[in-house]
Amino acid sequence: MCLVLCNPQEITEIYNNHIKNDFPPAEVKPLSRILMLYEKNLYFVYALYEKDELLSYAFFSSAPGCEYVLLDYLAVVSGKRNMGIGAKMLDLLKTEVCKNFNGILLESENPDFAKDEEEKEIRVRRIAFYLRYGFEITKMHSCLFGVEYKILAYCRVSHSTLSLTQALSDLYKSLIAEKHMAENVSLRVDDSL
Repeated sequence: MCLVLCNPQEITEIYNNHIKNDFPPAEVKPLSRILMLYEKNLYFVYALYEKDELLSYAFFSSAPGCEYVLLDYLAVVSGKRNMGIGAKMLDLLKTEVCKNFNGILLESENPDFAKDEEEKEIRVRRIAFYLRYGFEITKMHSCLFGVEYKILAYCRVSHSTLSLTQALSDLYKSLIAEKHMAENVSLRVDDSL
């Protein structure tokens, strides 16, 4: 298996052939926005291949001067799931990405806001997957365009909730157009955790 940092052509191919099928349409950013952020050095994508076959991919957002990145999308391609590839991908990403950053933040849909028990179970399993591979649940929560998230973090250095909150705020400002921030984005800290 080989982890590759993708160029715009590879990003476009993954987007068109996979991401649009692997994520709900409401969660998929326009390709033009992703490529614009890429050109500004605020977005990057890794892909895991075996020979020439794509196994998994991960899209990341960064922000100027920010020591953390946001895992925007992570998926194992259809037909390759439940074979340990996601775990391998996550281990490789933690090593590779943390050569240049202090850690990785991610949003996972909050199980407390699931529409039914089946969706709640899926959300709980997703969080458990990340916890098994060294991520921790932070005190942060966000609501993006009406969807509630728990924020998880993998950090290679000691950190505070304040530093992670500032990093996530910077990442959101980098990733989301200013016209959408006030009405569609909230970030809060639950000190009771």
